[in-house]
Amino acid sequence: MPKSTNLNNHKEKALNTHNTHNEGRRTVTITVFTKPHCPQCDATKRQFTKLGVNFETVDLTQSPSTLDQLRAAGYRQAPVVITPNSSWSGYRPDLIAQIASQLEDENKND
Repeated sequence: MPKSTNLNNHKEKALNTHNTHNEGRRTVTITVFTKPHCPQCDATKRQFTKLGVNFETVDLTQSPSTLDQLRAAGYRQAPVVITPNSSWSGYRPDLIAQIASQLEDENKND
């Protein structure tokens, strides 16, 4: 039986930022909802990794209810990225770079 994932839980988790004690850096939860064999999903994950941004992934084929929720929210393509302040679908290197820059600035100020 596929695991059900509640989209609202991911939004709440993204909004709950916290400081990590071992690195002294602020972390946020970024969720990338993906599908297998999805070039845009792979590119998104590669870009976040390249820029040093931590993220978690949810395979939408393993969570049909989450896929239904994303479709109901108006998302029509994968990946769907949920961050504390924004969300989008598709490969958006401009927004990924913006998130990485914001996190870097916040970590400098901590």
